[in-house]
Parts: sequence; structure tokens; C-alpha cells
Amino acid sequence: MENEKKKKAYFRRRMALALIEIIIIEDLFFLAISTTLINLLILYFIGVVTIFLLAYIDYRIERRYRKIEARFWRYGKISLLLLAVFTIQIIFALLFHRVHLNLWLQLLLLNSLFPVLLFIVYETPAAKKLARKGRKLENPLKEMVKKLKNKMGIEDVEVYVLPMDDMKMANALQIGARGRYVFISSYLLKNLSCEENLAVMAHEFSHIKHRHVRKSAIFLFVPLWFALNLFLLAPLFGLSKDNTLLLQIAILWIPIVLNITFFPILRRKFEIQADADAARYVGKDAVISALKKLGELSLMPEKVSRFWGFSHPSISQRIENVRKLSQVRKSAGK
Repeated sequence: MENEKKKKAYFRRRMALALIEIIIIEDLFFLAISTTLINLLILYFIGVVTIFLLAYIDYRIERRYRKIEARFWRYGKISLLLLAVFTIQIIFALLFHRVHLNLWLQLLLLNSLFPVLLFIVYETPAAKKLARKGRKLENPLKEMVKKLKNKMGIEDVEVYVLPMDDMKMANALQIGARGRYVFISSYLLKNLSCEENLAVMAHEFSHIKHRHVRKSAIFLFVPLWFALNLFLLAPLFGLSKDNTLLLQIAILWIPIVLNITFFPILRRKFEIQADADAARYVGKDAVISALKKLGELSLMPEKVSRFWGFSHPSISQRIENVRKLSQVRKSAGK
């Protein structure tokens, strides 16, 4: 009971921090669209300070509740991705204000950029760099994973172990729509048994098998592509300058709302499917045991409300889904 209270306190603090960060950064972006150049630079400075300040608060939470040993400079690197996204937003606002290109040239540049972005998501050059920082699996798990890949029909996939002991990061993920890289943290690897690690690998291989990353990228990029094209075409609608600006801001909310509401639903379906595949190829007991340990290592409460828009179902829901699936299969086999 005491441990569950600790998990809930940790979870509430981290979720509140993430929500505050999203609200501040997106508000700064929308303000940047309709302000002067000097104010835009001030907003960018505020955004950068906010990102690293909240990263430090997050770091202190991790130190207090999970006793991580990493220095802040290492933990803070996680915030560089958000900083990159925010910088791109500010550059977009800057170009919108200062670079007066022909509308059709703007549309040409925008629609030339998206195939490049899709290729980056497909090939993911960052994954290659990440792989160089990791190491490959060692026996006996290496041979077990090789057999599992053959069993699941997954070819040309490498598994890398990332050194994450000091950050106590218990995680595994598949990167890139092409499906060539799977990463597992050293902290998760050493805290799970061979069978449990195998269940984790089967889960990630299922994402590759069903092309979940590719489908997720399409879901994210198509509404964004549509919204940005509509954003550029808004001045042709014959509205006043102020109304056009309001319309453009409303248009930019389209991909944000979809990302907050429907994307987590899609991701949860993918996670349920991956858990089901893992149970099928490795066994339900190994999957359930791995999920329980994952919850303990990550200080994740057993039950989490869907209100938070999580991309994963709660640990208790995932375990219940695996148990139900196994019961259905037993009934079908009789």
C-alpha cells in the first residue's frame, strides 16, 4: 500500500509537470505567430529557460522518488528533443513574419519538405547513431532472441543494449518505420529474467511485424501536412487580417487535438496487439511477470486513468488483456 502511494505521488508530479510544459510551450508558439520580431526573440528565450527549468524540476523528482544516479547534464539531454521542436516552431513563426514568399512557392517548399521528413522517419539516421552507443546482446539471450525472430518472421533486425543504469531507465523501444532497430536499456535487461526479457523483445518485434511505427507516422504527419497547407491557403478565403490570423491559429490546433485525443487511442490498440503477440510466442506468464516488474522499476501505478492520454494502457489493464486472451485461446482449443 505504501509503495502504491509513492507511485501515485510520483506519477501525479510528473504528469502535472508534463502538462504545464505543453501548455507553456504551445502558448508561447501561438503568441509568436502574432507578435513583433523582438518579442518573438523574447518568447524564444522564455521557452528555452522554461524547458530547462522544468527539466531540472523533473530531474529532482527522479532523484527523490527513483534515486537515479545520473548527473543533470546527462538527464537533461532528454529535453533537447523538445527544445528542437520548439526551435522549429519559432523558426516557422519567424519565416511567417519576415519572409514574404509567393504563396505557391511557400506551398512548393512545404510539400517538398514532407517527403524528406517521412524518409527520416522511415530510415531514422538517429537510430544508427544511438546503435553506436550501445552494445549487442550476449548469449544465452542472443541465441534465444535469434530463434524468436525466426519464429515471428522478423528479419534484418538488430537489438542493442543502451547503458542506462545511472538513470534507472527501464524501457525498450523500436525506432524507425523501416523496422531495423530495437533498443533495450541495460537497467531493464539486468532486472528481468531471460524469459521476461524475451517477452519484452517479442513485444517490440510485434511492432515491427505489424508496422506500428509506420502507421503512427502516417497518422501524425498527414493531419499536420493538411493543417499547414490549409494554414498557408487561409489568406485566400477573403477574411479580414485579424479573422485570418484567428483562423490560422485554429487550423494549427487540428493536428494538436488529434494528437492529444485520437493518437493515444491508436497507440493503445497497438500496445494491446503487441502484448497479445508476445503472449502467443513467449507465453502469458512471462509477459505478465515482465509487465509487473516494469511497473515496479518505473514506479508506474497499477491503474492509470485514460484522461492522461497515455499511449499505453495501464499495467493492470495490460495484464488483464493478456489473461483474457489466454482464456479465449484455451476455450477455442477445447
